[in-house]
Amino acid sequence: MIQVRWVERALIVLAAVAVTIPGLGCTPGRVSQTRQGLTMEELVGFYSPKKIKILEFTRPRSFDDDLFPDGIEVSLRMLDGAGDSVKAFGDFRFELYEHRDAAANNRGNPVRSWEKTLATLKDQRDFWERVTMTYQFQLDWEGDPIAPQQTYVLDVSYSAEGGERLFDSFKMEFNIDRQEILDSFKGT
Repeated sequence: MIQVRWVERALIVLAAVAVTIPGLGCTPGRVSQTRQGLTMEELVGFYSPKKIKILEFTRPRSFDDDLFPDGIEVSLRMLDGAGDSVKAFGDFRFELYEHRDAAANNRGNPVRSWEKTLATLKDQRDFWERVTMTYQFQLDWEGDPIAPQQTYVLDVSYSAEGGERLFDSFKMEFNIDRQEILDSFKGT
């Protein structure tokens, strides 16, 4: 009990000191600035994602290293205002559509959708690829796989609290070499 009171008193003293010494406390209406005269909000804006780019490495893939694709591996690059790769936190929505040339936006019927959230350091470790400075998402299709020998459109949207919503689309071919699959059965 004595130890708890001591900690409470220490916190009260620290809070009082922080408020009374200029520059340490949070003074209402005061915006903190960096040495270069930028506000912290402006500085965060410089290093936050401003564009999302689906990379050409995105494709149907086998996640268990056989010849049968289990889903889509999506490779994304998040870019800041200067066009450099940055990490992100927030929500991603992936939507897969049949490709349709006659449609105004080339999207036919919806096929699948997935949602992924990056909110923790573990999420960063799980999805961030250090060498390429990209995010790698494995979107598996449970149940029925998507039809091969077709073209699809993958839409990705990204949003973070307080930020603008970012979008990108990617036209993806899903072709399977049937002979290679038949040959793999002969080897088993």
